[in-house]
Amino acid sequence: NIVDVVLSLWHDPGVKEAVCRSRKFQLNNSAVYYFNLIERMAATNYIPTDQDILRSRVKTTFKVGKLTYKLFDPHLAFALEPIG
Repeated sequence: NIVDVVLSLWHDPGVKEAVCRSRKFQLNNSAVYYFNLIERMAATNYIPTDQDILRSRVKTTFKVGKLTYKLFDPHLAFALEPIG
């Protein structure tokens, strides 16, 4: 079970130490947030919250400009600008 494996990692003293030194290991600053939510996220009926989405991050490795997304309502749109 992947949840058990992730929880086992999260309780490992070495992982805890890596989190304390996250800048040195380039650990994503949302890792702790997601480690603490693994059981909820593994549920079959999991729906990400706004906070779950806002804390997700993928480093852009290429040059990209502003991304505009249109929602179901054609009058609503939002734009994201990568920060690298």
